Amino acid sequence: RGENMRSTFTGLSIAKSGLFASQRSLDIIGHNIANANTKGYTRQRLDQAAATPMNIPSGKGQMGLGVEMLKITQVRDELLDIQFRTQNTDLGFWEERFNSLSRVEAVFNEPNDNGIRKVMDKFYTSLHDLSKDPSNPTARAVALQNGVSLAQTFNDMNSQFEKMVMDLDSEVVASVREVNTYAQQIALINEEIYRVELSGQLANDLRDKRNLLIDDLSKLIDIQVIDVQEPGTLNTRMNILVQGTALVRHNETNLIKLVEGQEHNLTKDGKDANPPRDNLSTVRINNISWSTDAPINQSILKGSLGGQLAQRDNIDGDVKGVPYYIRMINEF
Repeated sequence: RGENMRSTFTGLSIAKSGLFASQRSLDIIGHNIANANTKGYTRQRLDQAAATPMNIPSGKGQMGLGVEMLKITQVRDELLDIQFRTQNTDLGFWEERFNSLSRVEAVFNEPNDNGIRKVMDKFYTSLHDLSKDPSNPTARAVALQNGVSLAQTFNDMNSQFEKMVMDLDSEVVASVREVNTYAQQIALINEEIYRVELSGQLANDLRDKRNLLIDDLSKLIDIQVIDVQEPGTLNTRMNILVQGTALVRHNETNLIKLVEGQEHNLTKDGKDANPPRDNLSTVRINNISWSTDAPINQSILKGSLGGQLAQRDNIDGDVKGVPYYIRMINEF
């Protein structure tokens, strides 16, 4: 008789565990629906398992005692996060290239009736006409005017390209400040998440907020996100690396610094030319380094910041920037 006896409330307890688990699941479903249009939100679910069973005497097995709620987890694939951020970095880089080269295209204004080709054709036509009758005052005046127009066209193009370099430098400054702002925000959230999860909880909504910031940061600059587990615990600390150096080390930041008043590479290139040119000699730009003065390799950066630097600085190579066109105009 003793083997078959159980608490009168065991059945009620089992039913209650199922009701509570179902109620919590409905609450989570409601939370998911409410945030269906929330940017960066990750769907959540309740993980549950059979409760620890009760042993039946005489080796007759175990009796189940209902369901146990384990934790609320996010339905998120970390591999997809890595792939998305890599592609997002490329998107930022090529968007900047597209925007800059579209402006270059507008400066050349080709093909167009007012483009550089038409101005050159008029100049050479007038020289041809003048060569037939060099004493003709009308032919002289036309050749002179077309020569002035050609020179003004090149001067105007050069001025527009120099203005583009200065505009790109302003964009670099804005992007660096934006990168630093994201880094500081992520460091603060890292500390919040760490405090919440010390007790074994999962700070899902805080993690969403952090992931959204990291996604936005990945468009600006190429990053590597690493979770470092503390020895002997299940707790992790997040680091974000740029070129192997920590931009964010859990709740600390190593910000990017602007190095002001630098001479442009094209100015140095012009001084070495034969004959020398004064390319961008009046323009001063901002280069970047770590706040510790450690160098950052600007030439291999990706993301929007890398695209802006490439378009502002590159004279040669596969990715040619605005300075390439300035040099070509001056050489011509």
